[in-house]
Amino acid sequence: MYMGNITPWTLSFMFYLFVIILSHQVESTHSVPALSRRVTLEQRMRKVNSLEEYLNALSLNGTDTPRSRYFVNRSPSALNKRSYRRLGRAGSAGGSSSDSAFFARLEDENARVQCQPRDRVVDSYEELGIPRGYGDFLYPECIVVRRCKQGGCCGDERECVPSRTTNITMNFLKTRLQITREIVHDLECECQDKPSFCPEPVVDCPDNKVWSYSECTCKCRNRCPKPFLQDEDTCGCDCLSQDRNCKNIYRGRRNGKLSREECDCVRKGLCGKPPCINGGFSISDCKCINSNS
Repeated sequence: MYMGNITPWTLSFMFYLFVIILSHQVESTHSVPALSRRVTLEQRMRKVNSLEEYLNALSLNGTDTPRSRYFVNRSPSALNKRSYRRLGRAGSAGGSSSDSAFFARLEDENARVQCQPRDRVVDSYEELGIPRGYGDFLYPECIVVRRCKQGGCCGDERECVPSRTTNITMNFLKTRLQITREIVHDLECECQDKPSFCPEPVVDCPDNKVWSYSECTCKCRNRCPKPFLQDEDTCGCDCLSQDRNCKNIYRGRRNGKLSREECDCVRKGLCGKPPCINGGFSISDCKCINSNS
């Protein structure tokens, strides 16, 4: 090849381009395995329920460290505070009492967020299926039940659901009548995969409801602006009997008006207009306007 007209600067530039092209080729050959390892790690991490599983996932992915290998090899199958304290007292190489205390605190925090029944305050009207605003008044208005829903951390693709339930008897006053009802209490929970899809509705939703593909049921089209509570069956808005602020809004009192945030919600059509006993709701004034005034 004749190269008499090629200057040293041109040769240097060509060599520079060759190095860049070669480096990109080497990088591209490694990008696919690296991406595969990252996807595999994310899949493992979604199923992690304990510190040992967390460390094992990192170790299998090739991102382990001498310290993580030490805890993976020395820890028992179920890591807890006592086992870490034993590791700390043993004085083995690579571990210390400070390490044991640190990992014990991690396990304590993880245990607190496991999927399990927890106390939840629920609306008595909703639990008993009694609509508000039709002359029936329940006492107490709210009760405490044990429920799995939102009862623990299960990751993005799973949810905490009950695996065993029981019914307990609870007493209420319905206006002036003493009534007894069976209320569901969750005894045990487990993490289950969320539904991958929601089927098409088998019935048409009412005009004031829309089909929710996340909950697979008809839900109210608009929520009630706070402090009003919503009846999930009728989508109507009502006040708690002791909520003076809500009742002042409902009755059109001078000091009764929605907050700026809730009024904006109504103005944007995200919230329904609250009920007014003697007139209509004014979006500009954020309050009920008396039709007689």
